[in-house]
Amino acid sequence: MALDLSAYLHQAERIRVELMRHEAHLHLKSSIDTADHDASSGMDELDTRLEQLTAIVEAALQRLTRQQFAQAVAKRPSLGKYAFLVDEAHRRAAHTLPPAQELILGQLSKRCRTESRDNVLHGATWLCLESRLTKEV
Repeated sequence: MALDLSAYLHQAERIRVELMRHEAHLHLKSSIDTADHDASSGMDELDTRLEQLTAIVEAALQRLTRQQFAQAVAKRPSLGKYAFLVDEAHRRAAHTLPPAQELILGQLSKRCRTESRDNVLHGATWLCLESRLTKEV
């Protein structure tokens, strides 16, 4: 289990780094050319992918007990650097929706941020999200 967990977390970390690098590139590109809608929509797509990755990894860590993690660290000490993520996943468990529902919430939130960015006069993202949630329920 320790080897599988280690490989899983290292792979997730590598994917996250690559997504963030690409997002930084697109952010720079859209900062230079504010009319570049491809860069802007690409950033939105990468945000969605990062949210998906985070939700999937967090769900996997929530299924792992602290005792199981401690045993894995004993077998593979390099896993110790992920202790914070495991603790954080367990703390957030009561406040986290299943991954599919988190994705829906993230997409709604993203749509609201886009609308707020396009029309600053219509208030905060949360107000938009709240109105969408009450309309779509």
